[in-house]
Amino acid sequence: MTVEYFLSAYVSAIGPGSLYWQRHDQCVALWRREGERVELVRYWELERISGLKHHVWPFFTEERRTQLFDALVRTEGLTMADISGIWGLPDAGDSGKIRQLAHDARTSVHSIGHLFSALLLDSRVFREETIVALAIDGGPDFVLEDRVPAYWYSGAVVRNGELHIRPVESPGLLYTAAVMVFGQEPGTLMAATSLCSCRAEIPALSQSALDELTFYGARDNGWATATRVLTAAVDEGNRLLADNVIGNCGDSRLTPEEHVRTAVMWRVQQIAEHIAVRNIERLVAEFAIDTRSAYLGMSGGSALNCPTNSRLLDEFGFVGLLCPPCANDGGQALGIGLAGFYADGVLPTAEFVFPGPYLGPQEIEFEQARQEYAEAIADVSEFSAVRFAADLERGPVAWVDGASEIGPRALGHRSLLADPRRQASKDRLNEIKDRQWWRPVAPIVLEDQVAEWFDGDRRSPYMLEVFRVAAAKQDLVPAITHLDGTARLQSLTEADDPRLFAAVTAFAERTGVPMVCNTSLNAKGEPVIQTASQAIAFCLAKGVSVLYLNGRRIELTSGVIETPVVGPRPRQVELFAGQEQARDALWRELEESGIGVELMALIARAPQLASALSSDRARLKLRALADRTIGSDPAWHAYIDHLQTTFGPGGTFEGCFVDGGTTEDTLMPLVSDRMQHNTR
Repeated sequence: MTVEYFLSAYVSAIGPGSLYWQRHDQCVALWRREGERVELVRYWELERISGLKHHVWPFFTEERRTQLFDALVRTEGLTMADISGIWGLPDAGDSGKIRQLAHDARTSVHSIGHLFSALLLDSRVFREETIVALAIDGGPDFVLEDRVPAYWYSGAVVRNGELHIRPVESPGLLYTAAVMVFGQEPGTLMAATSLCSCRAEIPALSQSALDELTFYGARDNGWATATRVLTAAVDEGNRLLADNVIGNCGDSRLTPEEHVRTAVMWRVQQIAEHIAVRNIERLVAEFAIDTRSAYLGMSGGSALNCPTNSRLLDEFGFVGLLCPPCANDGGQALGIGLAGFYADGVLPTAEFVFPGPYLGPQEIEFEQARQEYAEAIADVSEFSAVRFAADLERGPVAWVDGASEIGPRALGHRSLLADPRRQASKDRLNEIKDRQWWRPVAPIVLEDQVAEWFDGDRRSPYMLEVFRVAAAKQDLVPAITHLDGTARLQSLTEADDPRLFAAVTAFAERTGVPMVCNTSLNAKGEPVIQTASQAIAFCLAKGVSVLYLNGRRIELTSGVIETPVVGPRPRQVELFAGQEQARDALWRELEESGIGVELMALIARAPQLASALSSDRARLKLRALADRTIGSDPAWHAYIDHLQTTFGPGGTFEGCFVDGGTTEDTLMPLVSDRMQHNTR
């Protein structure tokens, strides 16, 4: 039987497009098809390779991009000659049918990628069951677009293999606006909703004020609406703080800014849930769906909002949740690949089941690390679950096992684990991670014990729902209980991960508590650790004395040698670095043809203008349009400065970070919406 391999890639454009169309969280997936069976073989998130969190590093030439693909498939014993097709490339490959799917649905290609990452996690469910799905996030990139779509987000109903795609609204616009207003990552802002008891009616966020607003994207100027609402909400929050309406929760550790942020973000969360609910209500009403016999599909960055997922599951009584662990843009390669197979007619007829989260690079290079850090390694022994339980009682341990999990959340293959019975465990983990003291840590819980310790017993293998800790148990597990009494848990069975299951089981037998604290193994501003050397360097720098590594227990002695790197350990930057000459040549080419950085900023948000650059007359018109559009607008000029200092000659990519997020995340949607307003 013929075997074929395919790649799906969510990577930057090449050529001039690499300068004005950037993508963050770039990723690549390798697929295998044999007859009527499709398999996801390996998944690479480029940040794990480059070390640049939310990887935005472009490829300026086809040669450099091909070098990356060669290096990736070579780890699986393949060459690019073995690859039958590539989906997702903006300038080549086989993405025409995916574009047509988006065009027919009146939505963005980006949203189609997210949508299929949930819809086709199990081809049998797609063929035989009913699915109601939402693909919602902060907004699309425009790399695969030939125009800006009026609707940025998509929902869908599937009945027995018959697919209906509809535009939907996204609460992600409000969260993206909050990122811009508060300068923190969405995950931090989501956690802040229950930081304290600050609750107040904020007129800009009242239900009646927002019931008249919609958040479809370009069609309704959704980003400008979200920005206006959030700015007004913060102003009102500051006024309420000054009037002592909020800020009296009694916790002296909280700053005035944290009180305001909690009051605003608590209300934002309520509105975000309301928008998600009305999306579902519209889809259910149009297709007369009985949600008690349907699955809920969730994807896009907003699908990482666990309270929203849980509310939809509870309120509508869905059978279960279809959501990948990489629901954010880091899952685009998954969705693009599934959409590619669907558009080609392979799926859903062929058999495909998402194989689980452990799809990242598997080689941890232990022997190399053992030689490099020989002086700091006090002891290496075989894994013992009993000894693990004893170690955990003494303090946090690092856990590296097999292929890394994909997505932004640690699922027990690249984790820091700790004893959930002590508040000190959470404090120590947050100290190691250099995070705010109030940040929650999640539990890994033996699945057959979930119902006893939490109000709910749904399977939750990817940490995508919240469960309320049972009232009688909260004092027993303070480290995993958030300030509002909930926890974002990962349920675990032996089939999921035998070694981790054995470890947690041993801890349960020793302590009577069937769970452990879990947070991702990485330093602040660093992607999740991949290799043994990275893990040992991290442990030595952070004072973690025990590392469990692929069935070994490694005891480390701090202070024996100087940690060779201060901060995150360098990764495979050679795959991306050294492109300055190609980049600078592209800038010169554009400038010499009369396309300056202002026009580049304009094209970034209006891809249909790129085709008009071939004539001098068109460029003159576009420059005039750029002058009118940009003017003295500070958002435009901030984005232009970002292009020049980050991606321009002499740029170092150091401008990509804002508290772990990218300036692209925060600036691009605002620029896009104003671009739309000025070019209609």
